Formats: sequence, structure tokens, C-alpha cells
Amino acid sequence: MSPGPVIEAYEGDRVEITFANRIEGEQSTIHWHGMPVPADQDGNPMDPVAVGADRVYAFELPEGSAGSYWYHPHPHGKTAEQVYRGLAGAFVVKAKDDPVPARLWRHGAYVHRPSALPTDARCPTTAWPT
Repeated sequence: MSPGPVIEAYEGDRVEITFANRIEGEQSTIHWHGMPVPADQDGNPMDPVAVGADRVYAFELPEGSAGSYWYHPHPHGKTAEQVYRGLAGAFVVKAKDDPVPARLWRHGAYVHRPSALPTDARCPTTAWPT
């Protein structure tokens, strides 16, 4: 199985994601791994979504939270199996003034080009090479 979709948002955004549990015979949750979200919105094994039920996860992404995260299920005793079956993916939170130009993003992932960095290993701070 391939991973779930890449989710992209910006600092300051309010995120509302509906998880529709259609996993036959299994409860599940969605855990926003490493993200600064309220505890009641960070799916954990004690707050499962029943088979056939929907759950809306809603939270705001605070300033300073830009980074690469991932989401995955967190049901008791079934996490690894559900991840293996594809219920996991990347969650990219971008800064409002994202310094990475859109042309360097491909399918939600930063495309690193070693030749684009200076030979002294400094990261450019004001302008990206073309």
C-alpha cells in the first residue's frame, strides 16, 4: 500500500479534517505526530473512532510550527498494521513567508538539488539559485 495523501497547510491556518473510518471490523484514530495540537484533537488509543463513524479533527497551527510532520493511526494494538496498510502520510506546515519557492516543490515534497547549494555548505538566506 502507498501512504495516505500529503497534507499541506500554513502556520496560522485552522485545519479541519474529517476522518471517515471505513476499516472493516477495526476502530482507529488519527494521531498528528509531533504537531502542536490540543490533546482532545490528537487521536489516541483512548478516543477511538468506531467502524462506520466519522470524526472531525479541528485545530489551529500556531506561529512557529512550520515543519515536516506525519500523521498515522493510533488504535490500541493495531497501529503498525494500519500504517502498513496505508493509513499514514506526511503533514507539511509551511511558514506564512515560506522561503522555498513553489518551483522547488514537487508533489508536496521538497526536491533537494545538491548542485543548488553553495560549495561551502551554507544555505542561502535571501535568494535561491535558479
